[in-house]
Amino acid sequence: MCPIKVREMMMANPIFISPETTLHDAACKMKEANCGVFPIGTPEKIEGIITDHDIVIRAMINGNHKMKSVSGYMTTQILFCHEDDKIEKAADIMRKNRIDSLVVKDTSEKIVGILSFGELLRYKSSDQEVKKIIKISRKSKDS
Repeated sequence: MCPIKVREMMMANPIFISPETTLHDAACKMKEANCGVFPIGTPEKIEGIITDHDIVIRAMINGNHKMKSVSGYMTTQILFCHEDDKIEKAADIMRKNRIDSLVVKDTSEKIVGILSFGELLRYKSSDQEVKKIIKISRKSKDS
């Protein structure tokens, strides 16, 4: 069996937003794109990421106004993998850091995609491969 590479499962060409984008506009764009995470910045220079979870838990539930910018709620410690990495390596990074998505870089360190746990589950892989990925990811919940 040929190892699965991150590029086969990632969401390619992610939508980038600027740090000045409002939380409301980011949420609307997420709904429109059917995506729960956006990198902030450019493919060459990422400043952070914002997730639907960040918007709901960090901002809206705390009563912050929807016109505030994502820069105040984005995650600036960005974890990534490379598009040529094996999927098990990416799943291990997610597990160890208790995160649901990774930024994906190419060999020139340009951002080329986002890999999410959901993509791992939706991928057209064999039942055995899905079980292996879930087993790797489940370890984090038990640790």
